[in-house]
Amino acid sequence: TLEEDANFLDETVVIGYATVKRRDLMGSVTSVGNEALTQVPVASVGEALTGKMAGVQVTTTGGDPDAEIKIRVRGGGSITQDSSPLYIVDGFPVESISDIPASDIQSIDVLKDAFSTAIYGSRGANGVILITTKSGNISKAKYSVKVSSGIKHAYKLHDMMDSHDYVRMLYNEEALGGAAPTTAEKAWLSIDNHTDWQREALRNVANITNVQFSVSGGKKEAKYYISGSYTGDEGIMINSRYDKFNVRAKINATLSKYVEIGINMAPSYTKRESPATNFIDFYRTYSWLPVRHTEFT
Repeated sequence: TLEEDANFLDETVVIGYATVKRRDLMGSVTSVGNEALTQVPVASVGEALTGKMAGVQVTTTGGDPDAEIKIRVRGGGSITQDSSPLYIVDGFPVESISDIPASDIQSIDVLKDAFSTAIYGSRGANGVILITTKSGNISKAKYSVKVSSGIKHAYKLHDMMDSHDYVRMLYNEEALGGAAPTTAEKAWLSIDNHTDWQREALRNVANITNVQFSVSGGKKEAKYYISGSYTGDEGIMINSRYDKFNVRAKINATLSKYVEIGINMAPSYTKRESPATNFIDFYRTYSWLPVRHTEFT
């Protein structure tokens, strides 16, 4: 049963220079609120946007926990140039939104067509993503704490050959008219080792942890919003991990009838561990296994 939503037309949408009622907006705009972004604990805002907006494509460039997230509003408009949209956070253009915790975002508005992005000129050719972060309001101090933890594992592994399977395959190829196994390859049949290097390189279970804390409030003269968050994401591959610490302080104060000041700080610290940088340690750890040259070959 479908029910009417009489207040939908009065929804407020943020555009480049003001806020308007959705019923008065002529451009193509897609919006998503904080509740939709924080449903799933993820490491970045880009991951939180996946599947939340029609016409907005979110893809991951790799399998690392800190892999770059690519967002496309109008698809790929160029072969050689970047097709990323313009990111505007609280009125200021930024290069990336990966360091913004989803818990600090009040709303995200995506401007798609030329009418909506006209104010940004050529910079908005690939679309514009407007992000409004949370602010304090006139109220007593409100505290919020959210902790989530989860696990992940490799849902599917490839079937791997050991040295015996490989030599048998060479004999089958020889029977079909192919080249015969070499003497060195025939010797592999005498090695009694069946190491699955794919399994050796993966964790059985990887953990992901997300901790968020915020306090907001204020009076007529001053309003504040202060938050901190930590994200720890282990990759499926060993020696891969992503740790991120974020702190945000947003303070607005009215000093007089004509003077207002605001402070918006968002320092962050990121620590990355990649399998590529730890390959030498991995090789040294397992160098005693007798058939390493066979499997790596």
